[in-house]
Amino acid sequence: RYTVRWGDLDVNRHLANSSYFDFFTDTRIRFLNTQGVTQEVFAEHQVGPVILNESIHYFREVKGGEQVYVDLECGGISDNGTFFIFKQHMYNAKGEISAYLELLAAWFSIASRKLIAPPELIAKAVRAVPQSADFRALKKEDTRRVGKEVLMRSLPAEFLGK
Repeated sequence: RYTVRWGDLDVNRHLANSSYFDFFTDTRIRFLNTQGVTQEVFAEHQVGPVILNESIHYFREVKGGEQVYVDLECGGISDNGTFFIFKQHMYNAKGEISAYLELLAAWFSIASRKLIAPPELIAKAVRAVPQSADFRALKKEDTRRVGKEVLMRSLPAEFLGK
């Protein structure tokens, strides 16, 4: 649970876009910490999460002083644990959904600067995240689907040969 503070607001006096991301991120990190995955573990293994795609959908305005709750579900994991999808909802005090976030992420070796399968403690922590109703085993094409769709929509015609 979070209480929306003055510093979390934007000029419109509602929760700033960046604050939504901060609350969602904090919830993920808090969960990993409860599973024994701390900054020290990341440093020891020279690994960290890297977000490949992240999208948020807003449903209800959140104002200063309001109480919000953020959940965490796992929408999928690749066989070796390198890739994973997290899904999160932000609820207001009435239990109504204020926002929904979905991200595709992977584990990144700080030493080799490449994507890697995570150490067992980290893999176990991700597997401990409650599974979403549509949980699935991620395949390579799942990790490329969103990026290609976005790329094709955003590139100017001259890059697409049109």
